[in-house]
Amino acid sequence: MGEMKIPRFLTSLLPTIKRAQLCPECGQEFACEIGLKGCWCGQVKLSEGTLKVLRVRYKSCLCRRCLEWAEREYQRHIEMQLESDS
Repeated sequence: MGEMKIPRFLTSLLPTIKRAQLCPECGQEFACEIGLKGCWCGQVKLSEGTLKVLRVRYKSCLCRRCLEWAEREYQRHIEMQLESDS
């Protein structure tokens, strides 16, 4: 059976639970949003490599700034490795 899609106009009517959290990287407070629309963090583009590193290093969510920073740092690390291999 396929996944049921909820019309966009209905998702705005559904409740979203916001849970305050502290980012384990920077200590900044941010809101983790739990609801049918998902959380804002699902919109942050992270590579598989970055996700693997984050899952090993952290036990909880990071704020948007730190998630985006982690992706940039991972990509920079990969680029540096490629340059040193050539």
